[in-house]
Amino acid sequence: MRKPKLTDVIEHRNFRFCLDELEGIFRLCPTEAAILLVGPTNGGKSQLLAYLVSFLMNEIYQGVGPNDRALIGFSAMTTRQGRTTPKFALHELLEDVGHPFFQLEPISNEAPLYRPAIKTDETYCLRALKGAFHSRNVKAAIVDDAHYLVRTKDEEYKASLLEAMKGVITPQTTLILAGGYELAEVAMAYRTHFAERLLIVHLPRYGKSPSDINEWRRVVATMGQSPKLRLGSTHLLIDEADRLRHECHGVVGILEKRLIRAQSYADACHTPISAEVLKQTRPTALQWDTTEADIKSGEKLLGTRVELIDIPQSPNSIAPSTSAKASGAGKHTKGTWKKGARPFERKPRRAQPAVRT
Repeated sequence: MRKPKLTDVIEHRNFRFCLDELEGIFRLCPTEAAILLVGPTNGGKSQLLAYLVSFLMNEIYQGVGPNDRALIGFSAMTTRQGRTTPKFALHELLEDVGHPFFQLEPISNEAPLYRPAIKTDETYCLRALKGAFHSRNVKAAIVDDAHYLVRTKDEEYKASLLEAMKGVITPQTTLILAGGYELAEVAMAYRTHFAERLLIVHLPRYGKSPSDINEWRRVVATMGQSPKLRLGSTHLLIDEADRLRHECHGVVGILEKRLIRAQSYADACHTPISAEVLKQTRPTALQWDTTEADIKSGEKLLGTRVELIDIPQSPNSIAPSTSAKASGAGKHTKGTWKKGARPFERKPRRAQPAVRT
């Protein structure tokens, strides 16, 4: 489990909410579904996955057999094409599930070198993975940094790359993908049968609302108590909280790296962290603009909802004012019959009884 560098454990509101949402999804035991965990860079998605794995193993899949492998996964990596190839993903999953043909073997006991796994085509890998999932009773496959799966300029090709991971979804296996906003765009827009399987969990940043500002200040105060930071004033980070929220885009992981950068700069200057040190270590305009543009595009993508439509009223639920009783339909109007008139005269259209002879 990756822990924050400045504190052993720090759980903030957005992190806790997403974790509760993920746990709630798995308590319902989803099948044939793909869970998409998206958010800004350094937002804490990998740490969320670590917490989720601990929850699944301790509460959901605690009764698995000794030869079962309930959870498998890998972290996507870039190649010279800037993306992760489907074959790499399949090889990583087959190695993690324990397939004997895809295990690394030491060349010798002395040298820490390993012989790579055998190379096979994608068809063989898919068939081997399908059999391994069944024999090892795999319940969930997790892919971290999954945005590397779709990092290509060819729109059709990036959709095909992500669709290749759809083969991981089985009646007993759930696919969990964690990555940046570009992953969500491809997953929702290019393949209908994949998009409709998605359960999207968003780990957002902290914005300008009063509740977000208060929670951000609490996070800043918690990090300010770290013994690894040498602050010139105990109230320094609290006083600079709003400025830090703007410069760090409201993302806790970026704040952590920002403070580490400030501490290293202060150590080089042989001085504690001060307002001037924070000023000298603020991000460049290009760096800030790039991250802000990515976050805003993701927020727009996930914040746009389907348009509400007007639902027509059911014929069986007519308002009383328009009912036959309220409108007086079927009643005789004034003057149609006189008081004291005979029954047949009151309702002249009524069938006259037969006359006995």
